[in-house]
Amino acid sequence: MNRIIAKESKIPLMRVNSGEIIKDEWENFVNTIGRISICNLFIDDSTGATPEKIKSELDIFAPTKKIDIIIVDYLQLMNTDKKYRTRSETINNLLVELKQIAVHNNLVVLVLSQLNRIVRDDKRPQICDVMLSDSSRGATLLNLECVDTAIALYREKYYEVSSLNDKIEYHIVKNNNGRTGVVIDDRLPFI
Repeated sequence: MNRIIAKESKIPLMRVNSGEIIKDEWENFVNTIGRISICNLFIDDSTGATPEKIKSELDIFAPTKKIDIIIVDYLQLMNTDKKYRTRSETINNLLVELKQIAVHNNLVVLVLSQLNRIVRDDKRPQICDVMLSDSSRGATLLNLECVDTAIALYREKYYEVSSLNDKIEYHIVKNNNGRTGVVIDDRLPFI
């Protein structure tokens, strides 16, 4: 939550975390918290996220709150109560279960995933980087059949520290409902 407050208030995260808000920032800080508090925002950062746990939380909150989006950060850290032979099978079944949750509850499920770190001169992401993702347990081949849209991010400054270009490139590598391609946006600075 502190990261959201810092981003929205433009107060450095380190000061938000430490509580060292200077006098001139207090009004902005309080107003930002007020704006965020009226949002239907629920953050579960507990460990051991599973599709079953997400379904259970939806059962609790959906009757009283309108839920539009669930964000999973990130896929390779998720678990499941079901047993599969390989980690690739587990991850791919997690994707299927998350898709089922989205369809059943008429909401968006945004899943963040680690890209594969293939060594090549051009570091811009490609579909193969999304399909073969790194995890602490080894490479995982992702089956993107149940995914409607896959977007990979690229920031030149990450690879070339001396670069002045801090724009984010959104590489739409799969899109069932439209075009693929690259969108460059300098209005959304890297967080």
